Amino acid sequence: MGALVEKIIENKNAIGYASFGITNQNAGKLTPLKVDGVEPTKANILNKSYYISRPLIIMKKGELTKTEKIFVDLLKSDEGKKVIKSMGFIPVSE
Repeated sequence: MGALVEKIIENKNAIGYASFGITNQNAGKLTPLKVDGVEPTKANILNKSYYISRPLIIMKKGELTKTEKIFVDLLKSDEGKKVIKSMGFIPVSE
């Protein structure tokens, strides 16, 4: 979950940031903030009306190994997208 999210959950006066997926995984424990009256929903993030968001970036030094390429291919596959969605995140190609 992450230390920041744990502290936000523990302290009713705390404010911080977390990924869309972590927020979804902790529904009922966290209150996602509206920005200019816009809720942070999947649709609003994708259409950019909820503009305080950013993509996650996968990076490494050098070329991908065979195993790393398999991992990236999994993220882009239908199976990988199902797993990503099941964890509350927005899949790669959306």
